[in-house]
Parts: sequence; structure tokens; C-alpha cells
Amino acid sequence: MKEDERKVCLLDFPESVLESILERLSPAELCRVSTVCNSLRIKCTSDYLWKKHMKQKWGGLISSNAYQQSQFNDSIMSCYLSLESGRLMFPAQVYGRKNGGYALSCYNAQVSYDYKTNTFQARYSPVGWRTVEGNVPWDRLREPPLVDTSDCDLNDWKPGDHIEILWSGRKEDPCGWWYAVLSHLQSCDGNVMHCRCQYSG
Repeated sequence: MKEDERKVCLLDFPESVLESILERLSPAELCRVSTVCNSLRIKCTSDYLWKKHMKQKWGGLISSNAYQQSQFNDSIMSCYLSLESGRLMFPAQVYGRKNGGYALSCYNAQVSYDYKTNTFQARYSPVGWRTVEGNVPWDRLREPPLVDTSDCDLNDWKPGDHIEILWSGRKEDPCGWWYAVLSHLQSCDGNVMHCRCQYSG
């Protein structure tokens, strides 16, 4: 075989070119390329490449802190593949639980992904007669909110601010919530003709 007819290997490319190619591969393609040789396995399993895929698909449900603190914190690829396969369950809140839930409520649950249906299975705390729900779509899930009132100063609130109030009787009970827009300050008489709340400092 002539020298100019020699097949080109990915590893023959400059490092910057190879990196650019790998950045454009899907998770499935990265997995396939990683089986070619040990050098490509190391490159294709790097956190640098998988961090983007984790954020694109799972960033809305699992924060970076959540998966970094999981048992797969040594490899973002391992965490991603475990989520995709449904082996890894994670905490989430489910809006409007079916079979005994309320329309304007969210329930704490452990959920796992079903790649065949692109939905989730939710396991709720033992409240009510049914504790498992399947085929939960993405738009009914959210990451549990981080509630920290240590630096909350009510004096910083102003008319027009949007707030969300969560409540729950017990830890295992569903969370209900209300959305609101702040209107008048307590010191205001509420007369819209004379209200100057929006000018308060």
C-alpha cells in the first residue's frame, strides 16, 4: 500500500481537531468510539465531553451538585448512562399526581427514567393507597427547590416581585404551592389612586 493511501486514524489528527470532532458526537456515538482503543476510551469518557450532555438533557432536573455528590461522582459519563438506563433513581417533585393527588400540588418522589417511552416512574412516600405512578412526562417534574431562608430579608421585597409559597403539613405529605405577585405594602392604605408602593425604597 502506498503511503498516501494509508487509512487515516482519528488519533492521527492534531489534538485540537480530535477534540472538536469528539465534541460533536452524541452520547451513543461517544460510547461506540470509546470501544475502539484505550486511547480513545480515555478521551471519550472524559468529564469535559459528558458535562455538556448531562446539562443538555438532565440539567433541568439534576443540578451539578446533585450528581457530583452521588455515588457516580468519579465519572459524569457513568451518572449519565445510569440515568438513561433507569438504574439511578433521584429525588424530584411531581406536579398533579394521578390517582389521589391534587391538581395544584406537587409530591416528593424518587423517580427513574424509562428510555423506551421517554417518561418516568415515580415512587411516592407511603401516603394513600397507591405509591407508584408510571408514564410521568418531563413537564410534570422539577428538581426539589432548595429552601434557605437564612438570608431572606422581607424588607427587600417590593411590589411587583413574584413569589412562590410552598407548604406541607408533614415531610411525607404533598407540597402545595401558591404563586403571587406582591401588591401593596402593609403601610399602604391600598387605595390605587394614591398608592406609592412602587416608589418605596
